[in-house]
Amino acid sequence: MLAYTFFGLSTLSHQLGGPFAVVYAVFLDIVHRKLNFAEFYLSRVHTGTSVGALMTVVSVSGLDAWLIAREQIPMMWAQNVSEMVSSPTLIFVAILLLVLGLFMDATPVILMPTI
Repeated sequence: MLAYTFFGLSTLSHQLGGPFAVVYAVFLDIVHRKLNFAEFYLSRVHTGTSVGALMTVVSVSGLDAWLIAREQIPMMWAQNVSEMVSSPTLIFVAILLLVLGLFMDATPVILMPTI
């Protein structure tokens, strides 16, 4: 992997960096005789399952974002929020989200109230 990086064939963020790492890890396991075909097959099955679950979450979130935009839910929320500007509860929530936003990424801050 380092040779590919040093000679410019691959960079650390390049798409081929992951497969080089996998080939190198499999090579080392074969050389040290710690990997058999059954374990290799099971690791590929587990990897495929994990990737499938992750891609399902990503695709559903994309569909969710499209549906929210299509139904103009942010517009309805903005209208409702503008009607409640004088509410102390809203001011508290806004300050709470501001403080949480200082220390956390936006996605967990948005997802926390929905759980």
